[in-house]
Amino acid sequence: TRTAIVRVDNVSDLPATVEVQFHSKALRCREETVHVPARGAHELKFEFKPRRPNALYSKQVTLVNRRNRANEVAVNFKSNNIDPHNVSIHQLFYRLGLATPLLSPAAL
Repeated sequence: TRTAIVRVDNVSDLPATVEVQFHSKALRCREETVHVPARGAHELKFEFKPRRPNALYSKQVTLVNRRNRANEVAVNFKSNNIDPHNVSIHQLFYRLGLATPLLSPAAL
């Protein structure tokens, strides 16, 4: 299992309620909704457990501010799931990275 952290910054003077939207069997986030205080931040932890080799794995996760529906950010996860040595513990060779650059704090 590999993990990636997405930091959500709230630069507003109002609190934000952020909803994490996506469907995946391999990628998971334990938090579906998070409350970010005014001028605060929250880290979302994503866990990736590949189910089969896939050199082109990609998943888009949408972060929506429920208090301002026009405020939506897409985060793209990509992974190169290969097993170069044909071993049963193939998840040791997986990497998970964020394809989206650091999010603009103005987004949430």
